[in-house]
Amino acid sequence: MRTESIRYVAGRQNAAAFGKKLSELALKSGIYQKDINTQVIVLIGDGAAWIWNLCPEDFPNAVQIVDYPHAVSHLSDVAKLVFEETETELFEAWIKETECFLHDGNIAEVASSIRALATQHPEVSESLEREARYFEKHANRMQSKAFREKGYMIGSGVIESACKHVVGERCPQAAMRWEKPGINAVLKWRCLSKNKAWDRYWYPNTKAA
Repeated sequence: MRTESIRYVAGRQNAAAFGKKLSELALKSGIYQKDINTQVIVLIGDGAAWIWNLCPEDFPNAVQIVDYPHAVSHLSDVAKLVFEETETELFEAWIKETECFLHDGNIAEVASSIRALATQHPEVSESLEREARYFEKHANRMQSKAFREKGYMIGSGVIESACKHVVGERCPQAAMRWEKPGINAVLKWRCLSKNKAWDRYWYPNTKAA
């Protein structure tokens, strides 16, 4: 899938304030200009609750998708709990086999595979059970096959890239120390520049030639 238009928003603030800022940018960029019940909006994130809590108010009816590489990383976490460093083949084989279920959106089989390991390794069964419940909790957000068939993005690579070049290339440089007002001011200007909205911000009444 080719990304047609990218806009950025960034800030050091609580989740509710960030959600408002994000939804305002999305509205300015054109979402929800059609019938809200027929327009498809996709929200991709990891398993953090605050991300999904933004949906009811800021992104109603959005399709919620857990970032696919993030879900795969949880399979790796599971394998690290039960396989020794020398058991590389077993480690990789289990991830490969279980990822096939994840890739198809068969989350019940993913959870079942994790619980099978818990039976074999009772010493880490509590941690494995938490991982199994993680997948079950987000099962509707991990229907990768169905999402792909509909043409939805299932990975947040574009978002990760934005974190690096909007924030990472500017703010964590050597000897930099930030207070909240200062970093928010810098990020505001960075986003204006990256969104090609610098002139429009300063000269809002200027019409294009």
